[in-house]
Amino acid sequence: MRIKKIEAMSNYILRIESEEGQIGDFDVKPYMAYEAFVYLKDIDHFMRIGNGGYYL
Repeated sequence: MRIKKIEAMSNYILRIESEEGQIGDFDVKPYMAYEAFVYLKDIDHFMRIGNGGYYL
């Protein structure tokens, strides 16, 4: 699936839309305990999330 649009929501949920038109929400909260996600605990940083053209 190729991501067309990604939107960060204020409750640490990512709304993801694929090029095929599928839309789904991904809850990032369970991953916040891992060191790789520490930076995203700051909601201001989380809200800047973007795809940059990568694939899922």
